[in-house]
Amino acid sequence: MLIVDDEPNMRKVLADVFADEGMSVDVTADGLTAVSLINQNSYDVAIVDLKLPDISGIDVIKEIRRRNLSTIILMITAYSTVDTAIEAMKLGAYDYVTKPFKVERLKEIINDAVAGSRNRTIAAAGADGEGFDGVVGRSPQVRQVFEMITDIAPTNATVLIYGESGTGKELLAKYIHKRSLRARKPFIKVNCAAIPETLLESELFGHEKGAFTNAVARKPGRFELADGGSIFLDEIGEMSPAMQSKLLRVVQEKEFERVGGTQTIKVDVRIIAATNRNLMEAMREGKFREDLYYRLAVVPIMLPPLRDRREDIEELAMSFLRRYAEETAKPVTGFSKEAMQALQSYDWPGNTRAAELHRTGCYSFKGRGNPVKGPLSQPPSD
Repeated sequence: MLIVDDEPNMRKVLADVFADEGMSVDVTADGLTAVSLINQNSYDVAIVDLKLPDISGIDVIKEIRRRNLSTIILMITAYSTVDTAIEAMKLGAYDYVTKPFKVERLKEIINDAVAGSRNRTIAAAGADGEGFDGVVGRSPQVRQVFEMITDIAPTNATVLIYGESGTGKELLAKYIHKRSLRARKPFIKVNCAAIPETLLESELFGHEKGAFTNAVARKPGRFELADGGSIFLDEIGEMSPAMQSKLLRVVQEKEFERVGGTQTIKVDVRIIAATNRNLMEAMREGKFREDLYYRLAVVPIMLPPLRDRREDIEELAMSFLRRYAEETAKPVTGFSKEAMQALQSYDWPGNTRAAELHRTGCYSFKGRGNPVKGPLSQPPSD
């Protein structure tokens, strides 16, 4: 373990605590010495203060990441510099704590991170073009997404995924969770647009018995169910201003009360949100809270539509074809030249969801001209 902090008492306390945990500990008071140590040694864990007497903690984190992608980095920061700490998480810090803090809390975070790292494999997702959990592609846009999520998946950074309907936002959220230190904990999904406004608060935060008509028993909410893991808030842009205000508290403080309850419940949850709306425009129109947006968009990721990565269409089509040919026991091994040209010239308004071949073996496809009907080797309906 490496501890970088310019306060002597802090260095001593942290060194003693983690030495008692059986860790080998190096300590330093400045960033340049830290960089020298990083170049000489490989550390499983690094605790880095943001404010150092020479270079910044951000520079130290960059150097750690340049040398070793697997080091678990924890940033220590004053409250006034939380925004910079969030920037550190974008660079690959696992989490940050604000001063003053309880050493026991620091130990919990480090121990959880170390335990999680033993159970995960950081995959170089997409490097061979095979994609991640259903999202396929070799295009520069997709490869850029692969590279980004490989860096941020092991951190606790909140993620906001942008993308049109059908681009694979939920698949990406699942992949981030599976490659995180929370992989063995729950992954809970919530479609904010599919749940009526009157029920959404209860779904997210739970309710007590008797809180409203038909509340015959206490019910835990999705945030409680996701404790220790990740929660995926799909269609976050459809949430009402009133619910946005309640969500903001959970994002900031990781605490809430059940509907009809008075007990404050604390949870440790990573939030991954997604939207197909332009939230910047929604903010300008007063429909989405600015403070909530910036809390959610710590790491923004844009999933490109299929029409902007046409070089991926053939590979995507072949992936679906292989899957469903096997499931339906149909001896289909490829597409005709004409069928592939039709696929690649179509704009795919439904993106990969529309591109997925159905199991029936016969489809109708509206291309640029008249509809074309045919067997499995023809384009699918959107």
